[in-house]
Amino acid sequence: MPLTYDERTTIARKASVAIVIVLFVASVIEGSVTGWLVHNYNKQDDYPSSSIKTRIRYLVFASWWSVLWTIVYGVMLITPWAWSVANVVIQSILLFMTWAFWLGGAAALTQAMRAHHTYWGNTVHNAALSAAEGFAWLGWILATFDLIVILFSAGDAQRNGDHLLGHHTHKEAVHSTHSSPTPAMRERSRENSV
Repeated sequence: MPLTYDERTTIARKASVAIVIVLFVASVIEGSVTGWLVHNYNKQDDYPSSSIKTRIRYLVFASWWSVLWTIVYGVMLITPWAWSVANVVIQSILLFMTWAFWLGGAAALTQAMRAHHTYWGNTVHNAALSAAEGFAWLGWILATFDLIVILFSAGDAQRNGDHLLGHHTHKEAVHSTHSSPTPAMRERSRENSV
């Protein structure tokens, strides 16, 4: 038996919340590792190369951007209006930016580390650089999964008839405009007819 729209929405919401929690934790770890690397490299003035220096600093930005975004996004996910099509569009745009930040940072650091693999002085820094690379790719993978969930939800909502400004199908909108009078309306009608 196929899942109903409400069941699919619940599953998507729970999956998105789980992904956001894991992305938040991974972003805090990435921000801490890259922040530590920048601090130590600046203190000792021993960056392996200017390209690694640039990439690590960029990943500091990307990771703390993701921490901020996951907090805002998490709040948006638990509010009732968060899954309307308009909000899914806004979420998708901001999530796509986060996805692009992670992809750019992970790919750039990977390229810089491969290009300068012969210049590794401090083994603690080597381990931290490898961790930064791994968590950057993890951030990108998690953002990719969440983007897929959000886009699937947007398509599902559109097929279900949700509108940009609310959660109702065309049938519900027509029914609400032709519904029977409320008790208060009936009482006023009786008073006016007497």
